[in-house]
Amino acid sequence: MHPRVPVGRSLHRAGAALVILASARPCARIAAQAAPFTPAATLVDSSLARTLCFRAQRTCSSFFITEGGIGFRLNPDPSDPNPSGRLLTGELGWMRNQNQRWAWGATAFVGFGDKADGFGIRPRFRLWLSRTVSLDLAPGFVQHVHSGGGGAGFAGQAAVNVGDWVALTVQALKVRPPSPTSTGGIAWYGGARVGSYPGLAAGVVAGVVGILIALSCGGGNCS
Repeated sequence: MHPRVPVGRSLHRAGAALVILASARPCARIAAQAAPFTPAATLVDSSLARTLCFRAQRTCSSFFITEGGIGFRLNPDPSDPNPSGRLLTGELGWMRNQNQRWAWGATAFVGFGDKADGFGIRPRFRLWLSRTVSLDLAPGFVQHVHSGGGGAGFAGQAAVNVGDWVALTVQALKVRPPSPTSTGGIAWYGGARVGSYPGLAAGVVAGVVGILIALSCGGGNCS
């Protein structure tokens, strides 16, 4: 015969098991909420909206760059008999927000003025300082279109953006020599640019002018 277990003891054990199961379920749920699973391959901040924006915003997954600007030369070449001192540029491109702090991308640009007519491409890196203020760093190269020479060279830019409307810029640009006896060199420009819809209009105008200059210089009409 099997020994008989008292009924009271059996009920006590069953009640204890139910209490343990009831307390384990909410604890497991709280632990799962506190430590969500994050795949190691997730590189882009999941808090970013999965949208492509026309205007630059740090809450979008990516955005377009549409800019037009003007710069004034800070280090005139004393050997240049006819310096203009100006540089007009237009840029079109795209950037992706890695998170709400950093963004990266690239732009294509055209520029004309002060022996620096040409086109090029610039990778761009952006640091969001706040919701509306950001810092851009864009090293790149330019290909001059003058028949007088100059070839390819460096074309870097740094800028402080306020919203997507206006920015203060500093550019370093390899310029073609103003005469056969000059070595050309790096020209520094300080200026400003506009973005968004005004930048798109200014960029289109700069692009059209740049294309016309390239076609004219292709026929050997540039000095």
